[in-house]
Amino acid sequence: MAELREERGIGLEDVAHESSLLEADFILETPWGDPVNVIYEEGKIEVATGDDTTHEYVLQLLETARSR
Repeated sequence: MAELREERGIGLEDVAHESSLLEADFILETPWGDPVNVIYEEGKIEVATGDDTTHEYVLQLLETARSR
């Protein structure tokens, strides 16, 4: 995603509705500055954080992007 954003100005929200995502491993930065490793594989999402607020934020962000 970083390469797409840098090279073409495209973000996750721009391609989420155009393609099926089989697997992904990326770092997402929250609005409050915490980097979070997110892994999507075989239909399951793993959010590497022990903070409930951060975990919920990431899940809601991904759900919003998916429903567009």
